[in-house]
Amino acid sequence: MLTASFLIVVGSFGSIDANLTQPKAHSKYHSNLGEQKIVEDLKVNDWIGITPDQIDQNIAPLGSLREFSIRKKKNSEGKEIVRIPPKVESQAQKTRRFKNWIGSTPLQIQPGIMPLGRASNFRFEYQEQLKMNLSLYASSRPYWTNNALRLSDNELSSMIWENSVGGSLEAEPIVQNDYLSLIPSLDLNLQFADYQEELFSDLLSYRYASVRMGMRMELPRDFTAGFGLDYNILHGLEEGNKMFDAITPSVSVSKVFTVNEQTFFFASSSLRYAFTDRIINFQAEGVFPDDGDNLQMNLGLSLVKLLGEHGDFRLMPSIGCTLSRYLKNEQKGRLDVVPYLSVSLGWQPIEWFGIELSGTFSGLSTNSKGRTLLGSSSRYRAMEGGISLSAYKLF
Repeated sequence: MLTASFLIVVGSFGSIDANLTQPKAHSKYHSNLGEQKIVEDLKVNDWIGITPDQIDQNIAPLGSLREFSIRKKKNSEGKEIVRIPPKVESQAQKTRRFKNWIGSTPLQIQPGIMPLGRASNFRFEYQEQLKMNLSLYASSRPYWTNNALRLSDNELSSMIWENSVGGSLEAEPIVQNDYLSLIPSLDLNLQFADYQEELFSDLLSYRYASVRMGMRMELPRDFTAGFGLDYNILHGLEEGNKMFDAITPSVSVSKVFTVNEQTFFFASSSLRYAFTDRIINFQAEGVFPDDGDNLQMNLGLSLVKLLGEHGDFRLMPSIGCTLSRYLKNEQKGRLDVVPYLSVSLGWQPIEWFGIELSGTFSGLSTNSKGRTLLGSSSRYRAMEGGISLSAYKLF
């Protein structure tokens, strides 16, 4: 009986050894440690035993298992291990954010990391992030003009109090490379002007609003081009009578010429066509030239000089010209030329607040059609001077 048991045990061990590879002779190894029981590693794709997800559905594979996936074999009841190819994060994903999560997520810290603890209860879902820059501004400008009615004789002076509020919403560039950036924007401006001279306060005081959709193109060598579509509307300030509204497409080009860190020139030009629905014959200087559809071209050159140790002061003389060609109503065929010369001195003591002193000299010349329509007012000269207080905030 004992002999039979012994044979069974020996037979069992012999059966186990038959499944193992035979050890190689120690002479075949680069070692003098003597004969070792070294066996070759069996590389197999079979998974033996219970898989991690069968133990717990919420379990997180750690270590080297993070790089593998366990799936059922085709045409077999067994399971096999498959290596997961690394996921390449696209450039678009880098500009996204995760929904309901603040700060860097575990996957952003290390692509292969596994969230543990409370973080394992979160589901990180990408949500598109639209980057927008919002800026708001407000200004108040009391100034004086020697020719409020823009007449060639019997000039009447007046103090004017002008107040403006507005904002700009600018999106991130929709196209951006080494040669071109396309930046869409939306601008809103509200302006109120109250003429202090009672003789013509009711006639000239106005409130003005404009909404503008634009596309700015930033080009190499400090060139900037832009396209815009404006809607403008003008009402009387006292009684609220509508004076005109207009839809105005425009195109502009500008360039900055840098002399040094505190001195540069700014050149600009623009062309705009106004589709105007006029109510009365009214002229608001600096807001809109006159009644009727018109084509307007502006040319300007400014010298900007920063002063002070930190550039808090700014001196800016400017020269330019506006040409307006009228294409509708009784003004059709009229051509106005308005040259101007201005100088301003600004001071920005803090980031969001500034003060500016300014003075402007301008005049009007027109063609024969304009002289016929305007009579003695077809040529005038006007001077303005005042102070402006402004606040600006970028979000």
